[in-house]
Amino acid sequence: MKPNDDPALAMCSLWQTNCDKLEDAATLASRCEQVLFDMDADDAGRPEAERQHLAAARARDRISDDLDSLARTIFRFEAKTFEGTAAKLAVAIRGDAPSPTDPNPPWPQLRSVLDDLVRLVAASDKITSA
Repeated sequence: MKPNDDPALAMCSLWQTNCDKLEDAATLASRCEQVLFDMDADDAGRPEAERQHLAAARARDRISDDLDSLARTIFRFEAKTFEGTAAKLAVAIRGDAPSPTDPNPPWPQLRSVLDDLVRLVAASDKITSA
């Protein structure tokens, strides 16, 4: 079975891409907000800065809502491959962990399981392509 035949893997890939977009959108919204904080109340550029901040915040919120919906869908699908299983675990970890390096259980253990799955998938790919 090809990885493209696994809808869970395809959705997880889309989720990861959109998660990267969310991080970019959140950074932009934060920068726009900081510009507003740095402006005087009577600054002539304030209305445009407010418009930009609102637009960035709306984009961030829309992407976040889309991610939540996609994540719920991902976990309704059964993975058809080990890659899909690893991808679902990666989504769960990235979506719910307080940080990528959180030292508190269960996050280190879950990252270890994900690392094992990725390593085993890579090893099986080498075997099947030989």
